[in-house]
Amino acid sequence: MAEMGFNGTITIAGSAESRVKDLTMNLERDDADATTRADDGWENIEPGMARWGAEFDIVNTAGDTAYTALRAAFISGAALTVSIADDSAETVTGSMSVMRFTRNEPLNGVVTTSCRLAGKGKPSGGI
Repeated sequence: MAEMGFNGTITIAGSAESRVKDLTMNLERDDADATTRADDGWENIEPGMARWGAEFDIVNTAGDTAYTALRAAFISGAALTVSIADDSAETVTGSMSVMRFTRNEPLNGVVTTSCRLAGKGKPSGGI
């Protein structure tokens, strides 16, 4: 059976956050070019440095603990512990920095904040 996105969870600084919309978690590696003349004109790419991160929108709600922690971490530059889980119980947890904290105020909708988090080191869990 397919996994449903609305069953996923994100926990920010110990607070489960239910006001997050459309979360995307990224696992990526750089390309490390190892091409030599011996490769007969073909690139030889090795996996380079790895990174992980998450992007999401959060509905602004007065007094929301996770929202307040995200804003404070962005302003101070401090890291947060974040856990991201899907409905099959695969969880990725680690220290993350808030790299983007953008307030969105549409005329016909709720106020949200777009966040981008970048991992600090290797996460634990479903990696």
